[in-house]
Amino acid sequence: MDNMDKFNDNQWLTDTETPASNPKDEEKPTTVTKNVSDSGDKPMIAYLHNLSPIKKSQRDNLYFDMTLQTEDTTYRSVCFSPEKHTQFLTRYESSSPVKLSKFQLKRNTRTNEDEVHINKRSKVDDTEESDVSFDIKVLRPTEKCKPGITTVCDVLQEDTNSVVNVCGRITLQGPIQTIMSKGKALRKQEAVLTDNSATIRLVLWENDISKVSSESTYDISKVVLKEYEKAKYLK
Repeated sequence: MDNMDKFNDNQWLTDTETPASNPKDEEKPTTVTKNVSDSGDKPMIAYLHNLSPIKKSQRDNLYFDMTLQTEDTTYRSVCFSPEKHTQFLTRYESSSPVKLSKFQLKRNTRTNEDEVHINKRSKVDDTEESDVSFDIKVLRPTEKCKPGITTVCDVLQEDTNSVVNVCGRITLQGPIQTIMSKGKALRKQEAVLTDNSATIRLVLWENDISKVSSESTYDISKVVLKEYEKAKYLK
């Protein structure tokens, strides 16, 4: 979000994810592949997009998938280790990069594109600031903020990654969480935003947290609409 104005108080805040997966992906974790290489210990630095919930294949195997954005390309990735989902979800929601090692690179014989396969022996680590030399691609360059104030009810009908201005009461939910990103600890606060039309989840980060009072009304500019497990939220 860009800024947030509290009604009757000149307080401003300045703050510092792609289409839903194909329905066929719900039926099987991947298409026919052939092995390209095992990465060994060479790590991959990537940001996460399109993280799915844990799914079950036709053979009752649990898995989830996502898109990995590296510095110069993107890969579809399938993880066959469901216990790693929480690790990926934390980084996905904080738009933080991840360091992957001991994964497999496999060629999808139908699309002729490489896929990253992650299993139990794969390692998922935090990155150091020196590891990352590129930024996450969040919005398409042509995407602009919808003018005026959008009601929460209308926001819920917008496409993921839409940029909107909203106004409503913020209610903080639970304690502040600490998330590691690029070797640094970031503070995250769950909240909900409510107006006369509906309620939506809102995620606050860092300096925004201390500048918000629970149960107070704010005018928020250029907030981004995200989606996870078919539930939309603002970030």
